[in-house]
Amino acid sequence: MLGRAREAEAAGVDALLLHDRQSAAPAPADAPHFESGTLTAALAVATHGVGLVTTVCTERRALPYYVARAMATADPVSHGRSGWQPVTRVDPAATGNYIRAGSTTAAERRA
Repeated sequence: MLGRAREAEAAGVDALLLHDRQSAAPAPADAPHFESGTLTAALAVATHGVGLVTTVCTERRALPYYVARAMATADPVSHGRSGWQPVTRVDPAATGNYIRAGSTTAAERRA
């Protein structure tokens, strides 16, 4: 991941979207899939100009307050290059990690 981030930065990419998958990757080529808050902080110290935007679903593991704290930590480390894209969709593969019954609707999650 570090190599890709540095290549993107050298190519003039403005920002990287770091997806926070909370289930196993569907294809072996997608593994490993790192926790995006920690990855943001790690890439912040290894890059210099590219923005680092983590996408985190707040329905399961990460409540908005927790994500805000993680991003508040990454912000000074990245010198203002970190960001958060909230995600409300549910990864069906991750649902089983958190609840046994179905999921809420998209409208309920946005509310």
